[in-house]
Amino acid sequence: MNILAIESSQRNCQVSLKISDKVISSDSIKNQKFSSENLPIICEKLLRKLDAHFKDLDCIGVSIGPGSFTGLRVGLSYAKGLSKALKIPIIPIDTFDLMLENNSNIKKYPIHMIIHSHGKFVFYKKNNNDSNEDNSIPILESLDVLKLKKNETYIINSKDNQEFLSNFNEIKNKYFIQPSSLKIIEMIQKVDFKNFNIDSNLTPNYIASFNLESK
Repeated sequence: MNILAIESSQRNCQVSLKISDKVISSDSIKNQKFSSENLPIICEKLLRKLDAHFKDLDCIGVSIGPGSFTGLRVGLSYAKGLSKALKIPIIPIDTFDLMLENNSNIKKYPIHMIIHSHGKFVFYKKNNNDSNEDNSIPILESLDVLKLKKNETYIINSKDNQEFLSNFNEIKNKYFIQPSSLKIIEMIQKVDFKNFNIDSNLTPNYIASFNLESK
């Protein structure tokens, strides 16, 4: 299976490509430089490095959110354009699922999954048991309302905002991650991509209307 994977839900974005048994990734790209203009250039460079072409792709994997409003919009818009032109499916990957995949060795539940939005506001979801069944609806909420529990387990989707990360200083079991497009490829290889279609109505999972102002 030949896969193009786009992870654009975070401040640092990444593109990976799998052609036959060869896998290659772009360098981490700052979100503000991850635009509709340079994303095609990045993908073309990766294809050239593996001596491949867009027509060789079987599917496109893309992070669907929650996360960066601009990054998600750019990544999915480009994936839609390719999907339609090449007549291949898009496989959307939920960012919370990507977080769990990155930390599949964690056995202590519940697992609180946190993605930084702005200020003290985060996208939040809780996983309660080892069957990976999610028992809470994703929400956008303030850390002050969530009331962190220092003896429980947290997966935190942020590494570069020290002021935000200081909120977790007293948490004993915490894991900081940066989702990668390589992990998207690993997840896609576990599913039957033929069950997915070209979906022009696919939209990012923003969870809430985007608002940078504190509440």
